[in-house]
Amino acid sequence: MIAELVAEVGALWHERHQARLASRPRKRAVGAGAKHRLVFVDRVLAALVLSRTPVS
Repeated sequence: MIAELVAEVGALWHERHQARLASRPRKRAVGAGAKHRLVFVDRVLAALVLSRTPVS
């Protein structure tokens, strides 16, 4: 189930991410920004966990 979600959303996320990067001029060199510590699959899992966690 998670693999299907990642397969479906992964390509769309990548396209959107690339479009967002290309939509404005760069302020820094390629690779100079913050590094992602989580891969895409881990980000999806974290988002699912956070969406199910009740806020007190």
